[in-house]
Amino acid sequence: MGYQFYELLLLFSIYSIIGWMIGVCGSALTKGIYENHGICKGPYCPSYGLGALVILFAMSYLTQYNVPLTAFLAGLLIGTILEIVVMGCVNGLCGGKLLAFRWYHPLLMGAGSVILVCHLNTVLTAIIRSISPWIHFAFLILFWLYFASQFIEGISKMMLFKKRGTI
Repeated sequence: MGYQFYELLLLFSIYSIIGWMIGVCGSALTKGIYENHGICKGPYCPSYGLGALVILFAMSYLTQYNVPLTAFLAGLLIGTILEIVVMGCVNGLCGGKLLAFRWYHPLLMGAGSVILVCHLNTVLTAIIRSISPWIHFAFLILFWLYFASQFIEGISKMMLFKKRGTI
């Protein structure tokens, strides 16, 4: 894939933030309300970061094919599988149906994958590589400390929800 380990951590962090923003904006446009789509309070959703990295990893092996079409199909397949797995984990931890699969999600994931592979990742990687590693290090420490605490708190709240039926 051609990335240093810290670059993968940065990409995960940035794509988690971008994914969270897309989810919040989508809710605002469709429902007219602010709705956090992650298990964390912070402005990030780790499933988007993980999905982006898996798609980029898959595309590093599939570049000999039509890239936009392959990226769309990879996003459709990987995004759908990831959403089903995350939905199962969250619903299982909560003991109820907190998340639901929507028919249009795979299409959005495919389109997002094309944007990610054909445009966004190239620009973002160039920006990351032009910034001092010390700035990367500082950002990663702050992000991961806050992320870890919020992730643990989110999991514990879901488990409380399962016991009490309320967060």
